[in-house]
Amino acid sequence: MDVLEFCRDPKQPTLPYARAQVYAPRMQWNDQGQLMLPAGLSALNVRYIIARDVDPPGQPALFRAEGLVVYDNPRAMPRIHVPTQAKVMDLRDTLELLSKTDTDMREFAALKEAPPFDLPEVCQGSAKLITEIPTRIELEATMQTAGVVVLADQWAQGWSVTVD
Repeated sequence: MDVLEFCRDPKQPTLPYARAQVYAPRMQWNDQGQLMLPAGLSALNVRYIIARDVDPPGQPALFRAEGLVVYDNPRAMPRIHVPTQAKVMDLRDTLELLSKTDTDMREFAALKEAPPFDLPEVCQGSAKLITEIPTRIELEATMQTAGVVVLADQWAQGWSVTVD
């Protein structure tokens, strides 16, 4: 919920007992008419925004009906990716970064602690899903440099990672 709060439109009303039920993110459009959402929403893989019909010039809606409109978030993160940069950051700095609309989360990962290896200035690699069952996910990463792989799934106590 912390990430969502940093991405919320402060001008919109909220219900303290249902913060996600009645939620309006900060939305703005760049000069090319592209929807720009806070990076935290893209990092959470929010692909679509359903809003009251606030059709700005140049922003194509995917769907429109009965006063509502659906917008595509072109910067929504893939489920698995290798960012080109990774940096250790504290929670407050990470949340501030995620609240900005100019942060591209495909290019950056905020780490809670340093990995057991040195990270280069620019990380290069790719990763893909190999197998998925309810109790196991297997990925394949091809790395040209040291780096990190981001899996955008909800963390659960007891999870572990094995690097082969």
